[in-house]
Amino acid sequence: MRHAVGLLAATLIVAQAPAAPSPPERPPSAVCAREGVYVEDGRLCFVAETSEAARDALLGLMETTPGDVHIRSVGGDVRPAWDIGRRLHAERRGLVVLGPCYSSCANYLVPAAARLEVRAGGVILLHGSPPRRVPQYVASVANGRGLSVRRIEDHAEIRQIFANYPQFHRDFIVPESQYFVDIGQTDEFVVRYWEILRNLELYGNDRCDGRNAFVIVGPRYIEEMAFIRADNFWWPEDRRELVDLLADFSDDTNFVFDMDLMPGWIAGHGLVTQAECLRALDAPADPRHGAERRRRSGGGEAL
Repeated sequence: MRHAVGLLAATLIVAQAPAAPSPPERPPSAVCAREGVYVEDGRLCFVAETSEAARDALLGLMETTPGDVHIRSVGGDVRPAWDIGRRLHAERRGLVVLGPCYSSCANYLVPAAARLEVRAGGVILLHGSPPRRVPQYVASVANGRGLSVRRIEDHAEIRQIFANYPQFHRDFIVPESQYFVDIGQTDEFVVRYWEILRNLELYGNDRCDGRNAFVIVGPRYIEEMAFIRADNFWWPEDRRELVDLLADFSDDTNFVFDMDLMPGWIAGHGLVTQAECLRALDAPADPRHGAERRRRSGGGEAL
């Protein structure tokens, strides 16, 4: 990143000519509003998925444009996100979240930034790293295919999933772990996702079905991660604002607040807190909900 010129030089420049007018202030929704990877009023704008093409465009612009990366991204490919994250870390750049920052954006770019700013309307959604442990991995893949792992010996497909784990570990877990080493962090930021699901026993619960769950990262989550510096973090007083922002998700998507416990329950999109999930575990199960989950998963038993 470039440093400002010295005070004396700056004074001489100002004395010779009037300062250039500052770019007009824009409302948050108008900053970096169009899709693409570009420079706008001196800002680096990344409004795209984390694809190879978008990565190449951003890294090219970073050669000539200093400053933070302003982002709106629903995520995308993992490896391009790693490349962007390594560059953010190497150049000590910040990340300004203007809208969605989901999936690879949340998992890998947020912890790589030198500082984090979340402006009004910005939402960070973690779906976490693929699980490190073999049982979690098998359960996750099997559940996505509508299978039960309660009796593994009854499912040849389950045994094949189990056999594929060493290759998965080599091809993904090892390089992902190396990524966090490269950016000087631990992988706790993404691994905690699986701790949340396990601790809340989300699988098989009517209200807190963990098969399609995201963790909404709030300021307290970031505060727990001492290695991430958050200068400014927008957080709504009423989480109905988040319901509106997440309205494009399917109705069976659950959103879990970790460490930002907010009272009450909003039907529709299933926004929940840890405390609400735990209370739901003690409530009598509704067999109609279980039948609906089995129907959506193609007949497999919900985990």
